[in-house]
Amino acid sequence: MTAAVIEKATVDPFKGTPYENSPKGWWTEYGGALDVKSGVIYIPRGSKHVPCPWEKCKHGCRDKE
Repeated sequence: MTAAVIEKATVDPFKGTPYENSPKGWWTEYGGALDVKSGVIYIPRGSKHVPCPWEKCKHGCRDKE
């Protein structure tokens, strides 16, 4: 007797958008996705703060880290 393996189907939340089948990257941690064709990264509103890498940021992003 063998145990049945139940695989959880993964649903792409970006199905039908340019971000469908986004590769994993730093944006994945923030619930985001990459449009491979354009190079645009989408981060959904309300996701945790993404620190700004620019040291001279005028929006105070680095202060929020």
